[in-house]
Amino acid sequence: MVSYRNIVVISTFLLASCAQVGSLTGGIEDMAAPRPIVSKMLPKNETVQFSSKSIVIPFDEFIQLNDARKNIIMVPAHATINAEVKGKTLYLNWEEELAINTTYAIYLNNAVRDITERNDSLIQYVFSTGLFIDSLEYSVQVIDAWTNQPVESCLVGMFDVETHELVNFNVTDKGGVARLKYLPSKTYSLFAFIDENRDLEIQEHEQVGFQEDTIIHLLSSRLDSIPIRLFSPEASPELRTVKSLGNGRFILGSNSAINTSAIWIDGKQLHPERIKEITTDSLMVFSTIKELSSIELVLQTDEFSDTTKLRFSVQREAAEIVVKSSKANNRFKPSDSLTLNVDDFIIDIDQSLIKVMRIEDSSLIENVSFTFEYDEVFLQLNRDSLSQLRVEFEAGAIKTSHGSNYNQSLNLTLMKRHKFGSISIQLEGFEDPVIIQMISNGKVMEEVALENPSSGYQMLEVLPGEYSFKIINDTNGNSKWDVGKKKDLLQAEEIYYYSKPTKVRANWSIDVVLIKE
Repeated sequence: MVSYRNIVVISTFLLASCAQVGSLTGGIEDMAAPRPIVSKMLPKNETVQFSSKSIVIPFDEFIQLNDARKNIIMVPAHATINAEVKGKTLYLNWEEELAINTTYAIYLNNAVRDITERNDSLIQYVFSTGLFIDSLEYSVQVIDAWTNQPVESCLVGMFDVETHELVNFNVTDKGGVARLKYLPSKTYSLFAFIDENRDLEIQEHEQVGFQEDTIIHLLSSRLDSIPIRLFSPEASPELRTVKSLGNGRFILGSNSAINTSAIWIDGKQLHPERIKEITTDSLMVFSTIKELSSIELVLQTDEFSDTTKLRFSVQREAAEIVVKSSKANNRFKPSDSLTLNVDDFIIDIDQSLIKVMRIEDSSLIENVSFTFEYDEVFLQLNRDSLSQLRVEFEAGAIKTSHGSNYNQSLNLTLMKRHKFGSISIQLEGFEDPVIIQMISNGKVMEEVALENPSSGYQMLEVLPGEYSFKIINDTNGNSKWDVGKKKDLLQAEEIYYYSKPTKVRANWSIDVVLIKE
């Protein structure tokens, strides 16, 4: 028995010296982008007792504006900036009176491009109407809530707690770090979001993230060690996938449960026996259409109704009826049902037209029976002494809605238990229900939901190889990962990654302890 411990460590190193929005000493890392000539700016960057209503910023090459009304922003937003370019110089002006004793930042948020290469500049100009410029800084990392990987080009904004006005913002660098500068000592609310339309406002459909306590009491410059976890808001329920598979079969996929749906095709309700649940949010539908080239499909659930029109190839709908293994490699584990798939809805099977034999000597196997459901055929036989089988279907053995099969044979391999290993998983520190995912080469090989994590779980029939694990803290116990809700300040369910590889060998049992930290 081999036993060891895996411990998860989520890195939250913040690269405070790397921020995309910088002062006017340079622009972004792209050295081909236009760069301001700081010594010739009027007034100078970081001017105090600022009283002007205009700014002149010369650049080192000819420039053009890119949607200036949208991309040149004053924060706090106390004025609307007018912009004009003459040759290599940008002229900014406004009419509004600014607040006294206030630090302002003007962001050229991809608003300035060069003439030839169209490279963007991302620049911040700062001034104060008072005697000093606010000097506090705040840095934080943004990570994806599902992958725990850094998120680049995500906007991190400080908002006024009472007015909800944007006070300061920045975008994250390649390491997912945003550095907000020129902040006064006060209380803010903090949000990160992917500002798709660059309006500096969080839209319902935009990815968003926040910390457990969205309120930041900034008394001094701060490097936050707790990353912001970004997630995509839960979308309104709808059909996401409608795909024709031929012979009147359709795959329907949704972003919510549709396993109790009623379905109509061209105004006629489909009988429930012709609706097969694949998962709770995906179905296979079997219709009897033969010569139509398009249909109208309506799906109705308790939550939503959706209508779609689907066009397809008449030639494809008349495709031959083919029998296939349910396993891509035709290899079945000891616990796998011997299941074959048919390219149509099965009406009947003539067992007298099907033969099952041993491949090594072509001898017939007795006491074999067949059952069927939807588009699946199930073989029942004594597997103890069997390793490789050939199943032969004569033409007409399987009758379907659109015809019957042609002469065909399949070779199947029945794998033995000694070819597999097993993993006994113990969980420490988890109190809520969890979802365990066993991963190999980035692919989820097995997933199980545990209501009581302390009981652990044993994964059987694990092929030899190296595996890692992911634990989803299934707080509400619904056996799926749930994203957060901004309006309720509800975080996405936490995910823990255990990247240390677990090596499994045939006929061995491995003990693994996964610790929540």
